[in-house]
Amino acid sequence: MYRSVLGIWIDGWRYDKDPAAPTGTLRYRLSSISRDKEGGPGQYHRHYRTHKVTILGLRPTAGGIGRQKAPDLVPFSPSGNSATAFCRLEQGRKLRVTVKNQGNENAAASKTTVTFDNKTVSLDTPAIPAGGSVDLLFDVPATCFNADCSFKITVDANNQLDELNMKGNNSADGGCIG
Repeated sequence: MYRSVLGIWIDGWRYDKDPAAPTGTLRYRLSSISRDKEGGPGQYHRHYRTHKVTILGLRPTAGGIGRQKAPDLVPFSPSGNSATAFCRLEQGRKLRVTVKNQGNENAAASKTTVTFDNKTVSLDTPAIPAGGSVDLLFDVPATCFNADCSFKITVDANNQLDELNMKGNNSADGGCIG
């Protein structure tokens, strides 16, 4: 019988902001378990307990700055952030685009656009509650798949919403292969 246990988790973390500087210090404590057992009793393998930690995508949110509230719309794909992750085709030539409100305030109705090569298609985006999302279906032009199909998704395309300083995440590049 082969049994193994493997896990790593953050036990706690704290961010200390220096009031005189634009940065601070992030402190965290990791715990882990790594154990396997092969064959008979007592045949455990030793594992070294060192961890390399890389923190990706950590950025300030509206709630962390003076408790200001604001919506923050982003193009979202459950498959990740790569260009091909946004290639979500269905119903023939329809592109599914998910608009997510990762802010801490409800987002009013807005516009979402997808630009395929030089052709821009816009759809109305309904109001989205804080933490919620909505799916939109865009018609893909027939000329888009002459080879591959590249596109750019832009949420809140007409800058209708006050997202404070969080407009830099309103667009994502996507692409479908052949």
